[in-house]
Amino acid sequence: LEFMQGGWILHLREARWWLRPVGALLAFFAIIASCDAKGKVKTTYKKLKCSSCLVVVSIMRKEVAHEWESRIGDTILVEKRKKKTKVSYVDSELAVQEAVDRVCEEDRYSKFNVTSVNGVPRYSATPNIVDNKEYRKQMSSTCQTLIADFEQDIVHFFYSKKGTSEIQAAERAICTDVAKMCTVQETDRLQASTSEESSEPESKSEEPAPTK
Repeated sequence: LEFMQGGWILHLREARWWLRPVGALLAFFAIIASCDAKGKVKTTYKKLKCSSCLVVVSIMRKEVAHEWESRIGDTILVEKRKKKTKVSYVDSELAVQEAVDRVCEEDRYSKFNVTSVNGVPRYSATPNIVDNKEYRKQMSSTCQTLIADFEQDIVHFFYSKKGTSEIQAAERAICTDVAKMCTVQETDRLQASTSEESSEPESKSEEPAPTK
């Protein structure tokens, strides 16, 4: 019985010797797999950066238009030559500033999902709330970056283009020319995919959630 016990002990010791390199090898492959997964997530986030900007500026444009329509007739006091004068609220830069400052709340982006049209990943509006906080965080973060770094340029663009057709090109002007979050090619490709997606009710959904 002692011999058998000794034999089992020897067997276990040998097993441990063999298991050590096997365990190390498995851990190595696990690390590689983890790195690959993280790489894919980062790539997805990078690919969605331009789309995120286009969505944010599109919402800004709509919010500014709503502010102008809903506040017609309102006036504010401004100081000119040391005198306070009443001016139309919707004709002031303040109207634009207040509108764009409301766009960064995460809840504004709860109905956007990641879709792919012809291999181009993008954020798309959906009728239902999407259960993915990372999507909302990315778009909210993009909005905060735009406000922090380019608010004056954004406000000036909307204010100066009020009443003109040029305001419809806000996404291209701000994301491509001002913030440089999109190249001309990316903007063209994403806006083209938007048109194609609108004619295709079922577009492929992308699962990886973008992270910073």
